[in-house]
Amino acid sequence: MLFRSDLPPLPPLPYELRERLGALEASCTQRSRADSLLEAQIDRLRHELSSAEVAAAVIRLVVDGPLRGDDVEGAVLDLYEKHLVGANVLVDQRMGQIVIESALNRCRMDIVAQLMTISEGSQHHALLKSLGSQNRLGHARDVFNACPEPTASLYNALLEACNACRDVRAAEGVMEEAMSAGLADVVTYNTMVKAYLQCGDLNGCTETLEITDRKSTRLNSS
Repeated sequence: MLFRSDLPPLPPLPYELRERLGALEASCTQRSRADSLLEAQIDRLRHELSSAEVAAAVIRLVVDGPLRGDDVEGAVLDLYEKHLVGANVLVDQRMGQIVIESALNRCRMDIVAQLMTISEGSQHHALLKSLGSQNRLGHARDVFNACPEPTASLYNALLEACNACRDVRAAEGVMEEAMSAGLADVVTYNTMVKAYLQCGDLNGCTETLEITDRKSTRLNSS
């Protein structure tokens, strides 16, 4: 699902930028003129495009405004590559998801990797959680793989996505990876216990709790 209605609204733009973008939208009544007008206006805003709110307003013209065409995903990615590379569009949740989901749906992992590199861990975590809630575990794994460096928090977020999709086998694989990388923490084990409880696997739950107890004993005795 490319556009979700439950995301928070975009932040208000400063008055001057709102006026300039409003003038652009009003002038784009003809599709034949829209692209060239957008290019001209973006040139004037170029030094401000690193701002998430400005980038969001420009993307809005493609998604909801007069520049919307038959291929919204393609238009969003074209706009990003031409003008928004280097801007952390994940600062704005709605805008970031539009760009990320367009890239995922078009298998543009180069764009996903760019965005993961310049964004923050909390934004990665929120994105993984959102994809899991949409039952898109494959895309959640793609985003995880695109992150520059795995962390305990990222493994835990991917585990949460597995739980949201009720895929205990995928969760076991993530758990093994986290343990091999030395990045499994108490949250990791607790999340794995939750996965086993969801599917009624009491043996798996017991084994995971025993591992947790052994690790806690070693830490307390050291």
